Amino acid sequence: MARLTGKDAEEFPMGAKETLLMTLRPHPLSFLRYYWVGIALLLWIVLTYYVHTQDWLVFDDMNKDLEALMPALFMSLGAIIIGKWLVDDFAKGFRILFWFAIITLLVVTGLFIWYWKDSERAFDFAFLYGIALGVMGIVFAEFYRRAFVYMVTNQRIVLRYKLWSIEETNMRFEKIEDFEIVRPFIWRLAGLGTIR
Repeated sequence: MARLTGKDAEEFPMGAKETLLMTLRPHPLSFLRYYWVGIALLLWIVLTYYVHTQDWLVFDDMNKDLEALMPALFMSLGAIIIGKWLVDDFAKGFRILFWFAIITLLVVTGLFIWYWKDSERAFDFAFLYGIALGVMGIVFAEFYRRAFVYMVTNQRIVLRYKLWSIEETNMRFEKIEDFEIVRPFIWRLAGLGTIR
């Protein structure tokens, strides 16, 4: 049996004859769609680095300033595609943060090129910033996953979401009429399943 202590015990009141049986968290594979944002960004940054080192973003008679901006534009294009593919159905705050990060990439890269006149550092900034965004996307997905806790007592199942606010859903056992367990072959190999 799992036991809550300290602040968690205060936030999870139980009845007189209620006992906490187990505390669970969602498996990382159930949040894979959120991890994909950071993973896809990192893959796109690696592709951008390769394309830049092969000089595929440089065209004849291209302005040197535009040539220095091309990696950041290519990264932004990838981020926009990733954004439309993965981010559009996320929470509004996350979408705003995502688009703000893209605008920041372009603005700061532009400052390196036109204000500080340092084209080499413009690429270095764009590359390191892109890597940081990808890593932050993966870390954010992990924090989001860890915000969910499932608590099973002898009387009910509690789903708690605790990140900025606390939301809690209770399902008493006497209200559950039926349940279904789904375990496709690949999930069984990993020891996973879904209960509906």
